Amino acid sequence: MPRLLRPLAAAAVALLGLLATAPTASAATEVKTGFITGYTIHDNDPAGRAIAFPGTFHDQAGGTGTYDDPITLAAQAGDYAPGTRIYIPHVDRYFVIEDTCASCGQRAEWIDMWIGGELSDPAGATAACAAALTGTFEFEVNPPRGRHVVPGPLFDSATDTCYVPTPGSPAEPAPQPQPEPKAAPTATPRAATPAPAPKPEATKATKAPAQPAPSQRTTAPAAKPTPAPQPTPAPQAEDAEADTGAATPAPPATPEKVAKAPLHIDAPDVRSEQEAAPAPDLWERITTWLDSLRDSIFGR
Repeated sequence: MPRLLRPLAAAAVALLGLLATAPTASAATEVKTGFITGYTIHDNDPAGRAIAFPGTFHDQAGGTGTYDDPITLAAQAGDYAPGTRIYIPHVDRYFVIEDTCASCGQRAEWIDMWIGGELSDPAGATAACAAALTGTFEFEVNPPRGRHVVPGPLFDSATDTCYVPTPGSPAEPAPQPQPEPKAAPTATPRAATPAPAPKPEATKATKAPAQPAPSQRTTAPAAKPTPAPQPTPAPQAEDAEADTGAATPAPPATPEKVAKAPLHIDAPDVRSEQEAAPAPDLWERITTWLDSLRDSIFGR
């Protein structure tokens, strides 16, 4: 039995060695967009280079930004496993999760870059550099090798200068998220108010020019109380004799029926008609003459 167990134990040890040396499959690369800030040596509490997970890549905050020497990166505890590589294009460097960030839990995605510096550096200069690199950008989780890299710390203590990506660099800031526009309240459609119909212009009654009163045919007495009898037209010679008062009988002749012409009163009012009527004494004389004329023709 002991002889049989020895070969089995040796085979198990060999198998474990093969598994330990076998390459592990890398996690898939994931592109995200988040809020990225920077922290300095003066921001640590206490100030210095101490990190939450020493021994991951470094014992204290540091790194040059290459794939094999990524720069220390902080995140909300539990968001990313220590040792997770992240590539941030707008600063052209690789980073690794080695520290925690208490404030990063205030956003869905927030990571904090170590920008370097020394305790002897002006705190205002390092803070200004961190502010210059802050914004909302894209970043890659578990990036592959071969990304564009500008190695070195983000803040250069020798010159107190901050790294600024050059124009045309492949590292372009991710578009800033715009607040979603609030939908404008839907206006209740109002019924179109019909334009008031133009009022038809009132047809002004054109007052016809006054026309002279038409001739009136009348058989009534011209005036009251004395009625004006209708005059019987007679030959002009007879009218002349009547005016002189001579009642000369005409020679006997066959009487002809004389059509009575209608009496027209062209005067505009009754007063003129009354003035046109013959006086009562003239009528009496004419009647007397007509009676004598009849007696002379037909006899009594």
